Amino acid sequence: MLTTPNLCSLFRLLVSPILLLLAWGEEPTLFLVAFATALASDVVDGFLARWLKVDSEGGAELDSWSDLCMYVSASLGVWLLAPELILGQLPLVVAMAVGYAAPILYGFLKFRRLTSYHTWAAKLSAVLAGGTMLTIVLFEVTWPLWIAGPVFLVSAVEEICVTTLLPAWRANVPSFWHAVRIRRAWRQPPVQAPSPSS
Repeated sequence: MLTTPNLCSLFRLLVSPILLLLAWGEEPTLFLVAFATALASDVVDGFLARWLKVDSEGGAELDSWSDLCMYVSASLGVWLLAPELILGQLPLVVAMAVGYAAPILYGFLKFRRLTSYHTWAAKLSAVLAGGTMLTIVLFEVTWPLWIAGPVFLVSAVEEICVTTLLPAWRANVPSFWHAVRIRRAWRQPPVQAPSPSS
């Protein structure tokens, strides 16, 4: 388990409570540095796993848990550092929070574990959401939320659809169409081997 990509994921787990402490202590510069470093580790760990050929279901699940902790901590940290800005966009922020929680809860209800699809839409929404949080703290503007929010919600709907389609838990399902193909392959009866001639 102590591969380079998994160490990146463990780093995000360790940084998550630190993000909250920095925000609580009103240290925006240190918060930004720590969060940007954690985001960078999230960008590279999947690439490293494929490049080093050490990707695994366990690694994918660890990555998902690390992302969950990091984004929850960072979101609460941004709230602590810029409460007026967040309150000014409260309906969209609540919609995004529900959109983040709903696929996770649905996945737990169906599979009894955290989903780890790493869809293309989820990767895009993670980049946009992370960039938006950095922008809010750094420049005190919230308009990027209106770009990240819709992408985030579309990604959430896709993840719910993927969970609905999959017959069993599976890591790294890039899109809804991949889930459709997995479902079709699962429904097809196995090919019977020809019986030996007597």
